[in-house]
Amino acid sequence: MPMPVPAAPLRVLVPVPPEPGPMPSASIHAPPPVLFRSGREMVLEYGAEPPTDCCVRCGRPDATENRFSLRNSRDFRTWFGRRPDLALGLCRKHTEDHSVSVALTWSMLAVGTMLVIVGVLTIGWVPILLGLAAMCVAGRFRATSPVSVSELTESRIIVLGAAEAYLRNLPSAPVSEERSTSSHATLP
Repeated sequence: MPMPVPAAPLRVLVPVPPEPGPMPSASIHAPPPVLFRSGREMVLEYGAEPPTDCCVRCGRPDATENRFSLRNSRDFRTWFGRRPDLALGLCRKHTEDHSVSVALTWSMLAVGTMLVIVGVLTIGWVPILLGLAAMCVAGRFRATSPVSVSELTESRIIVLGAAEAYLRNLPSAPVSEERSTSSHATLP
């Protein structure tokens, strides 16, 4: 004779409120975009976009808008590969100059590679050294055209190489709250 099986206890689901966590990003207000000039540098903060109606290299008003990768001419790790980009205006002359610098970069890289290969095949140190030197400086042309950056973070970009005529149209660096309150405190 089979033994009776005890009935499973009845389960009741009780809703549990969610634990308090960080505020949703939609309710946090991001600072407004800020664009200003600081000496010979253009500073973009919090996603600001520079004006594209004139050439960044000479300040002429007849410009075409293009997106350019942001590279640091002093940091060789930024010379190649994908980089964040920025919309900038360039006149016809500086657009052609940029095309030449990109072509020069890839040409120098190809020539350097060929010299290294020839040096390895002929066991010659001079072609290897010349090839390595050509490959090392190849990216510098591209990194300085049309502008380069000295600082690139999620919230701040500092652009170098903009023309004085272009920078004149930008506002000066904003006075910080701390500096303005401290200057009022020292006045008699």
